[in-house]
Formats: sequence, structure tokens, C-alpha cells
Amino acid sequence: MSAISKILSDLRAIARVSGTPTALAFLRALVVTAPEVLRSKNLNSADRLMSGRSWPFTVQGVTVELGGRFFGGAREMYCRQVYFPTPNFFLSSGTTIMDLGANVGLFSILGALAGCKVIAVEAQHGFVRQLTDLASSYGLATDIIVENALVGSGTGMFSDAGSLATASHFEGVTPPIVSMTDLLARHRVDQLDFLKVDIEGSEFNLFQSSDQWLRQVRRIAMEVHTAFGSVSDLQGMIESQGMSVELRDSDLRVVSQVPPPGGYLFAKR
Repeated sequence: MSAISKILSDLRAIARVSGTPTALAFLRALVVTAPEVLRSKNLNSADRLMSGRSWPFTVQGVTVELGGRFFGGAREMYCRQVYFPTPNFFLSSGTTIMDLGANVGLFSILGALAGCKVIAVEAQHGFVRQLTDLASSYGLATDIIVENALVGSGTGMFSDAGSLATASHFEGVTPPIVSMTDLLARHRVDQLDFLKVDIEGSEFNLFQSSDQWLRQVRRIAMEVHTAFGSVSDLQGMIESQGMSVELRDSDLRVVSQVPPPGGYLFAKR
């Protein structure tokens, strides 16, 4: 997909999810930051111009008013709907979901507002603090269980302690290493309806020991990072536990193999 096509696709998605006024505001931000956008080949500079006020996002039947400093993440998650590619992937009220690699908590907030019990797991303490503050601002402090922990520590960006220590929101707090089996047992989860995963390459180690706990999971929406393992092997592990798998590239197009540097894996029963 060309850069212009991606921008037009994003504008259409913003208009659909956040409204035409928001899309026009982002278009103005793109015009102002066009030289930087072209140089960097990303939209971060335009995202930054959206700070200073709140913007509405309606997705999965939920409307979220979100501060502009979160616009970039919301554009990716809420507008592009990278974890909800088809009607088969939805947030169902009354179910338990898990947000692995929760970052500031945009998926967790959406899930809690949709009526889900949410377990949010994040390795970087700074993001945990922001997530907790954001949840409290929406009155969701008791609806989101937050764990400062690292899963799948054998692979990925944070498999090296030095890399973790230099991460943007580490804040000097080393997270404990936990397994999915421990997390599910600790929170008395018999069935996990939706598992969202974005853990910077740790997904390959996480699913190497999934023969038991994966049977408790109904759906998976996962970002995969090809530098840290074989997506084909990962697909095979998940399919061996009775789930059907679909691969998509970074533009959410269905593919037979995920091209570098990464894309998405979706699985369901």
C-alpha cells in the first residue's frame, strides 16, 4: 500500500470511528506536518498536533472520550481496529479478557467499558502507572486488574535485561517473570474469551509452553514480530490446540506468510 493510500485509509477510518470533524482536524495536522511525515514515513508528528483537547472514538459499541496525547494509539487501535479485523473478534460483556502488553491501557479501557473483566499485563512500570491513572479517570479502577509483569521472557525485545532497563517507560522497576498458567490460576480464570497480545517478540516464547493454558482461550488477536521467531511455527503451535488461524500483514491484508518486520495473527475456536 502506498503512503498516500495509507493516509487516505486512515482518514476514512478516523471519520468512521471518531467523526468527520476529527478527520478534518487530522487532515489539517497532516498538511502542517507534511515535510516531517514525508521524511519520517510515519504520522507521529501529525498525531502530536492532535494533543490539547479530547476526541471521541466509537468502536465495539463503546464511545470513549480520549485526551489528544493518546491520539496516535487510538488512531491505530480504535480507528484502524487492528485487533478487530472481522465480526468474529468482538468484546462480549460479562466475559474475561486479557491484555498482554497493555501499554497505557487503550485496549483495557475499551474492554472494561464494554462490560468485560480485564486483566492487563505490562512489563514497563511507567506504562502501568499511566494505565492505572487512566482507568481511575474513567471510574474503572476495580474493573481492570493490572499486573506489572513480564511474560514470554525467553524471546523478544525484553529477553535481555539491558534492553528492558533502557526501555522508554522502565522507571527502574524490574518486573517479575510470570507464566500464563500462573496468571490464569491467580485470577481464577477458567475461560479467557479474548487474548490480545503485543509483547514485542516475547510471543514466540510465550506460546512454546501453551499446550495446557491455550485450551482455556477462545480468541487471540496478536501482533507478531518476525525478527524474534518463526510465525509459521507459532501458527502451528496454536493450530495444534484446535484453533483456526489467519495471518495478516501490517496493513491488515490476509496473507499466507507475514512479511518482515511484522503483522498480525488471529485465532479462534
